Amino acid sequence: MKSRGQVFLIFIAILSILFFGFLLLSEDKEKNSKTISVPTENPKNLEKKMQFVDSLYEQKNMFFFESELDAFASEEEQWQQGLSDIEYAKVCKWFYINYQNISELDKAKTFLLKGSKKLDSTENKDEFVRFKNNLAFIESRFENFDLATKLYFEGLDILKNDTLNEIYSILTYNLGNAFRENGDLDIAIDYYKKSKRVIDTIASIETIENIGHQNGFYHGNIGYAYALQNQNEKANFHLKKAVSEFRAHDYLHESNIVASALASNYIDQGKLKEADSLLEGILETSEENRQWEVYVESCISLFKLNIQQGKTEKAFQIIDQGLEKIGSSNSNRLRLKIYETKAEHFRNIQDYEKAFENLEKQIELKDSVFDITQNEMLRELSVKYQTDRKNDQIQQLEVINSKEKRIKQIYLFGLLLVFLILIFIFMLLRRISEQKKALQQANQTKDQLFSIIAHDLRSPMLALQGMGDLIHYYIQKKDEEKLLNLGEQTKSALGRINHLLQNLLEWALANKNQINFKPESLEISKLVQDNLKLIETMSFAKQIKIETEIENQNLLLDKAMMSTVIRNILSNAIRFSPAESEIKISGKIETDSYLLSIKDQAGGIPEDILKKLKLNDEQLVTGQGKDSVGLGLQLIKLFVKKNQGKLEINATKNGTLIKIYLPLPVTGDIKNSQ
Repeated sequence: MKSRGQVFLIFIAILSILFFGFLLLSEDKEKNSKTISVPTENPKNLEKKMQFVDSLYEQKNMFFFESELDAFASEEEQWQQGLSDIEYAKVCKWFYINYQNISELDKAKTFLLKGSKKLDSTENKDEFVRFKNNLAFIESRFENFDLATKLYFEGLDILKNDTLNEIYSILTYNLGNAFRENGDLDIAIDYYKKSKRVIDTIASIETIENIGHQNGFYHGNIGYAYALQNQNEKANFHLKKAVSEFRAHDYLHESNIVASALASNYIDQGKLKEADSLLEGILETSEENRQWEVYVESCISLFKLNIQQGKTEKAFQIIDQGLEKIGSSNSNRLRLKIYETKAEHFRNIQDYEKAFENLEKQIELKDSVFDITQNEMLRELSVKYQTDRKNDQIQQLEVINSKEKRIKQIYLFGLLLVFLILIFIFMLLRRISEQKKALQQANQTKDQLFSIIAHDLRSPMLALQGMGDLIHYYIQKKDEEKLLNLGEQTKSALGRINHLLQNLLEWALANKNQINFKPESLEISKLVQDNLKLIETMSFAKQIKIETEIENQNLLLDKAMMSTVIRNILSNAIRFSPAESEIKISGKIETDSYLLSIKDQAGGIPEDILKKLKLNDEQLVTGQGKDSVGLGLQLIKLFVKKNQGKLEINATKNGTLIKIYLPLPVTGDIKNSQ
C-alpha cells in the first residue's frame, strides 16, 4: 500500500505532465527561427550534423561538443528513419568513437550493441567482427577481462582461416592486452608478436593506411609487457619506438599515454632528465582534451619524478590534482593506482601511519570495485540533475521566445506549479536528510570494523617481525637446529594468523551494517586456549611465561567478540611486559557470574588511556600508532558490554589486573543455543 507521501509525489508528477502538455498544445505551429537543432530527415542532413559535431571536437570546444553529441543521440528516432541497417550501424560506430574519446563508456557500449544487432555475421563478417572487437575493448576498460577475452576469441572463430586480415591482427593484438591485464605476460607477448607478423605480411602485399598507428600500439604494449617483466632494455626500446611512431603520425593522445609509461620506467631506473623531458606539457594537453586517463597516469609519473628530485610538496600537489580530475570512467582503477603509489611512498620513508591510511582506502575501494558506491551515485544524480536543469532552461527560453503572447494566461498556472515543486523539494530534502543519517551510521560501523581488524592483526604481525629478528640472529650464529625449529614455529604462526584473518573477515562481512551480538554456547577454557595459540609466537619471542588456571564452564557468548577481547588483553600484556616475566589467567564461577582474570607485570596502564574508557561507545571509530592501546581497551569495553558483562581494571604493585565478569546462562539458554 502506497504511503501518503508517495501518492502526493505521483499527484505532483501528473499535474506537471498536464501543465507542460497544456503548454505544448498551446504552442503556435511555426518553429522559432533561433533554434540550434539541425534537421536530420535525410542522410545528407545527418552527415552535416556529424561533421558539425566532429568540428567541435577538432576545435577542442569540449563543452558544446558534449552537449551537441548528447542532443544528437536523443534525436535517434528522427535520424534513423530512412537508413539501411549498414548505414545505421556506421552511425552507431561514429557515436561509439566519440563517446569513447570522452570516456563515456556506458554510452559507447550502448551504441555498439545497437549497431551490432543490425549487422549480419555472414554478409558483413569483417564489420561484425570489428563491433565484437570494440565491445571487448569496452569490457576490458570496465576490467571485465574474462568477458573481453571471450569476445575476442568469438571474433577469431568468425574469421576462421582468414588470417591475412587487418581485423585478425587487431584481435590478436587486443588478446595480448587482455592476457597482459590478467598477468599472463608471456602469452600476451606471443599474441603481440603474432599481430605484428600479420600486419607486416599484409603491408608487404598492399598499403595499410593506419600502419603507423598499429605499429605504435604494437611497440607500446609489448614494451609495457616487458616493463612488467623488469626487462628494462627491451621495454625502453619498444616504448621509445611507440612514442616515435605516434608523434610521426600526429597521434597525440596515444603518444602521451606511452610517454607517461616510458617516463615512469625511466624514473624507476634513475633516468630523471629523460623522464622530465618526456612528461613536459602532457598534463596541459591531456586536460585540454579531457583525456583523464592520460592525465592521471602522468600525475603519477610526475609524482614519482618530483619525489626523486626532493620536491615533495609539488609531488603531492600534482597527485592530488590527478585524484580530483578522475572522471566517471575507470575511476576505481585510477584511484586504486593513486592510493597504491602514495602508500608505497610512505612505506619507503617509513611513515607507516600514512601508508596504512592509504592502504585502508585501497582495500575499501577494492571491496566495492564492482558496485556503484553511494558517493558515485550522488555524483551521477547530480550530473543528471544539472543536465535536466539545463534542458529545462533551454526549453523554457524557447517557449518564452515563441509564446510571449500567452505569458499572462499561464502565469497563475506557473505560480501553482512552483508552489507544488517547492513542497516536493522540501519533502525530497527531508528524505535525503534521513538517508544521510543512515549513511553516517553505516560509515561509523564500517570504521569500527576496520579498527577491529587492524588492531587484532597488529599484534601477531609484530610477533612475526620479532621472529624475523631471531631468524637473522640464528643465521649469523649458523645454528641450523634452532633455525629449523623457528621455521616450524613461523609456519604454524602464519597458519594461525591466516585462520584469524579469515575469521575476522567473515565476522566483519556478517556485521557490515552494524555490530550485532550473536551468542552461542562456548566452553570458556577452550576459547582461552584457542586464542593463546594465536599469540604463542609473540610470547615465545619475549620468553614470557603464561600460566592458566581456568574452571571450565559453558557460557552464552559472541565468539568473535570475546576472542577479540582475550587477544587484545593478552597482546597488550605481552607487548608491555618485560622479557621473561609472567602472565596469569584464571577463571572461576562466582555467585551470579563467571570471573575471568588476567594479571600481567607490564607496569600499569597510563591514566590518560583509562580516562578514554569513559567515552561513549559511539566515539570508538579510529585509533592507530601510540593510541592503539587505548583503542584496544575501548574495543574490550564495547564487546564486554555487548556480551552483558562488566569490565574492571585494577593497578597492582608491578602491573595490571583486568577482571571480566560474564553472566552465567540458565539451563534453558544453553540448550537453545546448542
